[in-house]
Amino acid sequence: MSRRRGVTLVELMVTVAVVGVVTAIGTGALISGRRGWQASENQIAIQRYARQGLQRMSKELKRASASTVVGVPADGSGHNSIQFQIAESFDSNSGNIVWSQPVRYVLGGADGEQLIRSQGGQTEILANYISSVTFARSNADPNLVAVTVQSRKTALNQRTEQINLSSEIRLRN
Repeated sequence: MSRRRGVTLVELMVTVAVVGVVTAIGTGALISGRRGWQASENQIAIQRYARQGLQRMSKELKRASASTVVGVPADGSGHNSIQFQIAESFDSNSGNIVWSQPVRYVLGGADGEQLIRSQGGQTEILANYISSVTFARSNADPNLVAVTVQSRKTALNQRTEQINLSSEIRLRN
């Protein structure tokens, strides 16, 4: 008896079908993994931007006095900008605090989603992908500024990631 070598048409079709199914499953897993990775990257980015902006504002607001705050009255309502002065030094001869030029934080920029810091004619972008920023002070404690930063970014797949960070900052006396 002679043995034939090779594969039959049925074996070849079964092999092609199995490879096709495995490829489809593998491609779906890769696409799903990529979407998850991209969502994680966006979440990390917006957290970083929001935290970066909030930390910078907190650091400077802690050095401000309630009497130098402009644009955020102590009435509990939210405002989208704040202006204040920072204590720079103490004049021992006169006994007075030397205050900086006014510092202003506001949402703006080319796309309206940048946290902007301006002082003395100089403007600095502190954070991107900031969709809103709110400052509030209550009349019960005007030395406490509540700051809320909302950061949002839309990925290439049109999925939007969003985060809200809040902080209460105590002004100096």
